[in-house]
Amino acid sequence: SNIYNRNDSTLNTREEYFYDVHGNDSATVTKDGEGNVTAVIRNQYDEDLRNTARLFYNPEGQLDRKIVYTYDEKGQVKELTCYDAAGKQIYAFQYAYNKHGDEALSKEFDKDGKLIMKSELVSDTDTSLHYNVYNGQNELTHKFFNTINAKRHVTKQGFIDVKDSVVHNTVFVYDKNDFIVERITYDPQGEPAQLTRIVREQ
Repeated sequence: SNIYNRNDSTLNTREEYFYDVHGNDSATVTKDGEGNVTAVIRNQYDEDLRNTARLFYNPEGQLDRKIVYTYDEKGQVKELTCYDAAGKQIYAFQYAYNKHGDEALSKEFDKDGKLIMKSELVSDTDTSLHYNVYNGQNELTHKFFNTINAKRHVTKQGFIDVKDSVVHNTVFVYDKNDFIVERITYDPQGEPAQLTRIVREQ
């Protein structure tokens, strides 16, 4: 299998990504700074090579939780449901999309199926996407925006809390193959707070 390594200079962690014969991400192994395995994620795919489930294991190899995906007729994720090791729902999401395939609506539900969050696309241009986020009582809690490039890849993401208008920005840097190679998060004063650098090893 091919291995894809991500080194996080802030958290001092290392992630190894393993791929199957179709190029799908089949497993992820997370290790600490000393090389000890801290978590393992395994992916399952259907005959159309769509990711149908992600299984999360603890360092002892025991199943911790499982995320199941269902898709719409266009192959876009329609529902995401997370279950614990006993098969009980922890949370769930439902999604809808615009004509470009950008997320236009998302709803989050708790373990009892109660709506706790809703995100709606309120502005869609060739360079940015703007969203309003509401709590379970339909109260606006914050806004966020995605700056996108010509390929509609997100190059910058910002979150705005409606209570204090504080803005948190994250910038994404891509290589020539459209893979993210850096993620830089800035504090409200505009100073870099965290840098994640992704290294790909052949």
